[in-house]
Amino acid sequence: MLYRVVVWIVKFGTSILCRVDAPDLDKVPMKGPLIVYTNHTGQIEVAVLFGHLQPRPMTGWAKAESWDNAFLRWLFNLWRIIPVRRGEGDTTALRLIPELCFWHFILARPFYRSHIGVAKIS
Repeated sequence: MLYRVVVWIVKFGTSILCRVDAPDLDKVPMKGPLIVYTNHTGQIEVAVLFGHLQPRPMTGWAKAESWDNAFLRWLFNLWRIIPVRRGEGDTTALRLIPELCFWHFILARPFYRSHIGVAKIS
C-alpha cells in the first residue's frame, strides 16, 4: 500500500513539475524484460520514468552514496534500487541484472555529467 501511495505522489508531483510528453508510453509492454537507459543532467528523470512507467515492476541503479541520505535510503529501499559502488568494478550490482531482467524493468543511467538529458528505451 505504501508503495502505491509513493508512486502516486511521485507521478502527481512530476506531472506538476515537468511537462511530460509521452504519447506512446502505452506502447511500452507491461511484462517482460526492458532496460531504460537515461543520460541525465539531474535527478528528476528517474522519478519521472519511475512514476510514469508504473504499474510495471521495475528497479534501477543508484550510487551507493545516496544511502547516506535518510530519505533517499528509505525511498530507494522501498523501490528496491540496487546500490552501485562507483570507482571500482562492482560485480555485486552487475550480478543482479540477469536475474532482475526477467522480472523487472531496469532503470539505468551513467554516473557522469552530461549536457543533454535523454531517455532511451531498448
